[in-house]
Amino acid sequence: MPRSLITTFVSFAVRSTGKASNTATRNVRVLIVRALNTRAISELGILINPNFKIISFNTFTETSQQFAPPYAFEISSYARLRCALEIGAETSGRALHTLNSLGFPEVFEECKKAILLNIENAKRSEDEEYAVEQIAKAFELVAAMTREGFLVEEGVYGPLLNLLIDMKMEEEFYRIFDMIRDGQWIDHSSPEFTRFGYYELVLWIQLKDEEKIEGVCSMIIKSFKEHCSGKRCLLTESYMFALCEKDQHKEVLRILETLDTRVCSFEILTSIFEYLGRSVSESVAKKLLREVSKKDLSCFRYKKVSDLIFSYVLSIPNMGVGDAICKFNELLEELKASPSSASYQKFIKYSCDSREGEIGLYILEHMYELGLEVSSDTATYLFRTIEQNYEFDMLRAVQNVLRMMNKEKDESRMFNLRLAVYIWEVSSFCIFLKCVLLYSL
Repeated sequence: MPRSLITTFVSFAVRSTGKASNTATRNVRVLIVRALNTRAISELGILINPNFKIISFNTFTETSQQFAPPYAFEISSYARLRCALEIGAETSGRALHTLNSLGFPEVFEECKKAILLNIENAKRSEDEEYAVEQIAKAFELVAAMTREGFLVEEGVYGPLLNLLIDMKMEEEFYRIFDMIRDGQWIDHSSPEFTRFGYYELVLWIQLKDEEKIEGVCSMIIKSFKEHCSGKRCLLTESYMFALCEKDQHKEVLRILETLDTRVCSFEILTSIFEYLGRSVSESVAKKLLREVSKKDLSCFRYKKVSDLIFSYVLSIPNMGVGDAICKFNELLEELKASPSSASYQKFIKYSCDSREGEIGLYILEHMYELGLEVSSDTATYLFRTIEQNYEFDMLRAVQNVLRMMNKEKDESRMFNLRLAVYIWEVSSFCIFLKCVLLYSL
């Protein structure tokens, strides 16, 4: 098979000293993504002149036709996808190996960017053939990275698997699934394997494979009854995340009937309460919260029941900030749960992001009444939000609360911020006035 674009380019661009020239280095860095992003069914023939200016033509060479299998030249985009791992991976693998051996540290990052760009292009396109072409390009890059020993992170393969799931491309899903798992020596006892379980269950949900979903639910219930631990419990958690995120109401409720909170991680409980909020299952949420309150939660360390209530309330659809904080306080009182500073600070940030500075100030005052601490970052965030909304009458109220909390340092910090903004506004106005006067003359 003829050498790929990058391999050929670097070979011609190396000086007699054996080191890549500065011109070659700059050009290769620019062309890494383009060169690795070639189609899986073609070889990009290139001619390089003595000045290192590249003239390219997208054609099939005789050698590539000789070595490529017949189905590589079919018009169907699905055929290109099938052979992407067989042809494109080998070609891109050689390019990666050459660049890596020549000492290009950005090769790995550029490959990641190229893969994510292909995935984004496939998502945005309404042309099915073009989308499949983009997936094929991502396939060959992932395969090349795996063959060269690069660690393919979930941030790279996750979006690709999700895209294949959305397009219901089961065969392609398992090809990339097996390739990453086998190429990175991921066995059934590793934490990475449990993440693959999450994606596999999401695929079954998308395909509506009731038999496999039922089998997973039975396994989860059995695991909870046996007080699972270690890697098996991690796999159970991944399955629970998938069921909650995809709003599998019947399955989640069935599992909750046998759920033992003593063997549940806080992350699983958070995901469950977010699901219960989205489905507005208040009676189920209250029942589970009472059970959590009664059990020993020492394994959660500093996590509190109020954090779970926050996750539930904030996930309820079409609920404003004011209604959310009222619902939060109502559940705290009903369940006799102690509030946490972290939950209220999340509410302050949520109110600021929703441009509800007045509610944020109310929460800050309520925290003072309860004797809860507020971090400097949260106080500053609230101060800046109120200021940006030009609600200057509330700025003094924020400073007064901080003064009562003995937050003199934060109060001084806010004064300095306000002074800096004031100076900037005055300077900007002076510059504007000067420009107006000059224009009038």
